Amino acid sequence: PIYHMPPPSTAPLVVLDAANIAYNYSESLNPCQQNQRRQPDPRGIRLAIEYFLKHSCRVQAVVPISWYQLKPRPTDHHHLKNRSRGDSDAKMVTEEVEELRNLRQQGFLVACPPGDDDDAYALALARREEDRLMEQQGMHQDESMGMEDDTSSQHLPKSVLGGYVVSNDFFQDAIRRDEKKLQRHHHHPLNMRPVSLKSWLKKNRISYSFANVGTADVDGEIRLEFLPNPRNDLIEA
Repeated sequence: PIYHMPPPSTAPLVVLDAANIAYNYSESLNPCQQNQRRQPDPRGIRLAIEYFLKHSCRVQAVVPISWYQLKPRPTDHHHLKNRSRGDSDAKMVTEEVEELRNLRQQGFLVACPPGDDDDAYALALARREEDRLMEQQGMHQDESMGMEDDTSSQHLPKSVLGGYVVSNDFFQDAIRRDEKKLQRHHHHPLNMRPVSLKSWLKKNRISYSFANVGTADVDGEIRLEFLPNPRNDLIEA
């Protein structure tokens, strides 16, 4: 079933750069040898989603749509175990693909169309919350004048509302495109945001790591812990 998010008025939106997280989780769990191709592990995406849900945030993860079409790898244990059975064909899914399927059914994934830039989708979704927040502030400015903020039903302060992107990518290409756009529009058209992408990322990009603290899943396999940047304003809140 679809997970029901809290309303934007009480919860920030955290957008995950899912490919970045899945590849980093895979590398942290099983570091690749030289010349070995690394495979993404969406269990890292699940850990990040669980962390931010636990801390009263809305969460969306942007993934390439091609990930929905992954087939089982020859080294998949379930595939080898059931290779004589009829379900060991291309329709059978690995644990990784099953994890993606579960996240998709719960409404946590945003599919980036083929050939599109998934970073652009993640940034656009997160920054759209900045526009939403400014609009809400304008609508309720008169209503809130002379009234104290009611934070009894809020888990997070209003100062950290808005959008965030979780990634270890510095988005240099996106920053260069944004700077070129600013140079072309010296008169600042109405649809241009007042804050540059570079400035926005300094506050709203959340870097992260994975730590091995001895936890394991129900099958006894190592389960790393998601560790977002403790100095980010949202994480400190």
